[in-house]
Amino acid sequence: MIDMNQFPIGVRLAAVGVLAGLGMLLIGGSGLLAQSDAREQLRRFVDNDVQALAQLSNARAAVGNLRRYEKDTLINMADAQTVAKYRRDWDEAEAKARAALDKAAALKLSAEIQAPGPSAR
Repeated sequence: MIDMNQFPIGVRLAAVGVLAGLGMLLIGGSGLLAQSDAREQLRRFVDNDVQALAQLSNARAAVGNLRRYEKDTLINMADAQTVAKYRRDWDEAEAKARAALDKAAALKLSAEIQAPGPSAR
């Protein structure tokens, strides 16, 4: 073992300073890596998960409109013009629902979003 008393106080203080500096560099480097990882996770969350949930919400609203237009078509079966109007509206709602689902399918989604809900099992 090295006897530290053989070195002058200036050398000992410099050695302690260097060791403290290396420790701070290691801690700072690990903090920067953690910050970079957190930034990447947030970017993925915003770019994918939020977009997917917005598209799925749009699809859900469009499917609700599909159901409404089907009901209104059945209620107004006697009026051909109204039925034709509801058919056009139904076609538009179907196109919106399919477009929203296609956009959601194109995103890289997390496993939590891809998993079916409790009612789908």
